[in-house]
Amino acid sequence: GGKTADVVRGWDQIFPLNEQQAHRLAIHAMELNSRLLGLLLPEANLVFHRDQLYSTWIANRVALLMPQSWMLEVDFAADGKTLPHTWAVTSDSIALRLAYEINATHCVLLKSTRLKPGMTLSALAAQGDVDCHFPELARELKGLQPQWCNLREDCIMHLIPADSLATN
Repeated sequence: GGKTADVVRGWDQIFPLNEQQAHRLAIHAMELNSRLLGLLLPEANLVFHRDQLYSTWIANRVALLMPQSWMLEVDFAADGKTLPHTWAVTSDSIALRLAYEINATHCVLLKSTRLKPGMTLSALAAQGDVDCHFPELARELKGLQPQWCNLREDCIMHLIPADSLATN
């Protein structure tokens, strides 16, 4: 979401939006980010649905997810793990949920801050490094390993166990 989602947060303070309306607008903001990345990465494909994701990978191209259509698919998924439509869910939980949907084994969070060793997922959520729903979702989605990558330094992947954080 980043700065574009921050615009929606500002609107939410000014206008009488309910949580679901603000959440949907923030997802639209994420789509704007995907479209920008699509312009910056011409070798990438904008992907709206699961079948496009797999065909993009088969073509050995980078997939940029358009989260709105994916979120509609997730909301109506048969497993009943619908994400809350509130500010408790940001791109962190959305990425984790979508990684689960495609049977990924890892979900890499691209951050602009260093991961402090020994922190729990709950502590990360409390200080705003991940959204408040992320620790609960990570517990529910067993078998999916969250990872952390600080984009402001060399991007070294750090595994994030559900119970605590340890760097590799």
